[in-house]
Amino acid sequence: MTSEISIQDDFVFGSVMSNKRLCQQLIQLILPELKIDRIEFPTVQKAVQETQFSHGVRFDVYTKDQDGVVYEIDMQVRHTRGLPQRVRYYQGRIDSEMMKHGQEYASLRRSYVIFICPFDPFNLGRHRYDFANYCQQDQTLALGDGRTAIFLNTKEGAGD
Repeated sequence: MTSEISIQDDFVFGSVMSNKRLCQQLIQLILPELKIDRIEFPTVQKAVQETQFSHGVRFDVYTKDQDGVVYEIDMQVRHTRGLPQRVRYYQGRIDSEMMKHGQEYASLRRSYVIFICPFDPFNLGRHRYDFANYCQQDQTLALGDGRTAIFLNTKEGAGD
C-alpha cells in the first residue's frame, strides 16, 4: 500500500520552501503588491518558545525580506477550531522575536502570517481571506500595526 505524497506533507512542504528562490516566488505570488528583491534563507520548522512554561510554536517556514519584513508560511492540513487564535499567537511570537531589549515599538517591522489550507477556513466560498486591524466604528481607519494574516483556500470550487 503506497500513500500519495503531496505538497501538504510536512517534509515535502519544508523541502520545497527551503529553496530560497521558490520561497520568494511563492511570497511574491501571494503578495504581488510588494517588491521583494531578496529574502533571507528560509528557516524551516523554526521553534520559538520564550520560557519553559510558555506554549511554544513551530513555524513551518519563516523568512525576512530585504526590509526586515517577516513572512511566516504554514500549511494547515486539518480544519480545526482556533485558526484565528493561532494566527494571533503566531503574530505575537513573531513580534517577540523581532523586538530586542531597549528597542522602540515603532521599530517593529511588518509581518505576514500566511496559512495555506486545503479547505475553506471560513466556509464563505473564497479562495483568499486577508485580515488587518481596523477601527470597528470607522472601517476606513486602519490601526497600522503592520500585521497581516492571510488564509488561502486551495480547495477546488471556491467561488471568488
